[in-house]
Amino acid sequence: MRKIIGVFLLILGLGFIACENETKNGDPSIIAMVNNDLFKAKQGNEGKEINSMKFETWRPQFSELKVANENVFYLKAETDTTLFSIRVPYTLFENQEKRSFDFGDVVQATTAENDKEVAFATYRVYDNKNTKTLIAIYKTHTDEKVVGNAGLFSYAPDEKQVPGTITASFNANMRKEKPEGFDKLSQKQKDHYNDLTDVKSFQDGMIYRMSVSAGK
Repeated sequence: MRKIIGVFLLILGLGFIACENETKNGDPSIIAMVNNDLFKAKQGNEGKEINSMKFETWRPQFSELKVANENVFYLKAETDTTLFSIRVPYTLFENQEKRSFDFGDVVQATTAENDKEVAFATYRVYDNKNTKTLIAIYKTHTDEKVVGNAGLFSYAPDEKQVPGTITASFNANMRKEKPEGFDKLSQKQKDHYNDLTDVKSFQDGMIYRMSVSAGK
């Protein structure tokens, strides 16, 4: 068992080094080690399939960073059939000491008083790139019984920041939930939902000098 754990940690460690080197040596970008949505491992002599973790390098095809009301930072990162998003307080321009934020419950709206404390991540899965029907949504939670440690977002030190851009690191663990209107999905789409892993995990995430625009 110790050997298995050691190998797993070594793989994640190598993944982190590769992600960090790839972002710092390349163009402004976002990259992470992410578990495959549909990966299933076989267990026992009968070869029964079970949900398991298989981490792969993840890069979005499209991404954008926006700052709204001068104090909230939003990240959207998309592929043909997925959308990963992060919401965290934006504190770089204020020279605040707090630069790391724990992910928690997804909320629709916040007040001015708690805007600087709310941080969360979501991951949406769609059936295909044409219809974009929402199949599943993953969310971070404050309840550790739901997903364990929800994750953390940390801005890089000031000396590593470039004006007009953001450099940061993150990890996020999100639990699968049925989207609104799930009952109206086709049986094939519901089967797709059931096949998806219960937990979506983004590890060793790196945001490197990505440009920031003003949000509405």
